[in-house]
Amino acid sequence: MTWLINIIFQFILCILFVVIGHHVFSYMKSTFSKKVIKDVYHTQVEKYKELVEEIQNNEKSNESMEDELNRFLEESINE
Repeated sequence: MTWLINIIFQFILCILFVVIGHHVFSYMKSTFSKKVIKDVYHTQVEKYKELVEEIQNNEKSNESMEDELNRFLEESINE
């Protein structure tokens, strides 16, 4: 019977060491390490602005290409 009590005591002691070690590790990690913060929102907003600007520039260039084509056609018809 004493061996059963000894095994139960050792099991509880091992679990206690694991729990205490886990809490010590978590405390040290949160206290002494630098937290990594990713600014995902800002980078996505910047990408969106660049995309919108690129699309607007493409629309302007497409309009100018259409204007050039129209002028060319008008000149060819007039000649």
